[in-house]
Amino acid sequence: MRIGIGRDRFVVGPWQGDAATAYLNTARPGDQIDPQNLTGCLERLRSWGFSAVVTSALHPEETQPFITNGFRDFDSLTVLSHPLHGMPSPVMPLADGLRLRRAKRGDLGTVFRVDERAFPPNWRIDALGVEEARRATTRSRFRVVERSDADVSGVPVGYAITGRTGRMGFLQRLATDPDWSGQGIGSALVIDALRWAARGRCSRLLVNTQFTNRRALALYENLGFIQTATRLTVLRCSL
Repeated sequence: MRIGIGRDRFVVGPWQGDAATAYLNTARPGDQIDPQNLTGCLERLRSWGFSAVVTSALHPEETQPFITNGFRDFDSLTVLSHPLHGMPSPVMPLADGLRLRRAKRGDLGTVFRVDERAFPPNWRIDALGVEEARRATTRSRFRVVERSDADVSGVPVGYAITGRTGRMGFLQRLATDPDWSGQGIGSALVIDALRWAARGRCSRLLVNTQFTNRRALALYENLGFIQTATRLTVLRCSL
């Protein structure tokens, strides 16, 4: 749902399916948001019955209007960058019985279950999150790794959403079913994203992840990503 107040547009919805907590994103960079318009948005969310709000990941310079409105640190992310100079080899080849393909609308239910199994509650994605990830950039790519063995065929066990705007690429989301870890799924999806960004003449591909997600950090760094000095912040506010 979109809320327009003054010149600002806010994208809101239940956070992780929690009816009491709202997820809040902005259509403009956070440092351009009028704090009073943000106050009006929060008042509207309160009138709708929400008791708390969690933001999308913000750059440090974007946080001030939110801090002014009572938001505080909730989580932080590190940003990694790949220069797209040469494509890496897979950390582990995709296992037999698995196949990379374009995602279809009918995959969404399984994709959400994969995401739920892959992430802790405060980082799981829902339909709003998928839509937002795909609309955040000019072009987007939604890929899954599916089972194609004799027992089960066509069921996704991992997925990635990649986007690009201008010459900048973004790996928006990556998840693998924990029961299928160690099968080369993450490597296959990341390399697919890198190749797509390179074909689109991007100068680099960015991805963010939690500092504590050592498995993801190791995967990205093994495939040539380098941690940058940029730190993103997720903020939370009680209403």
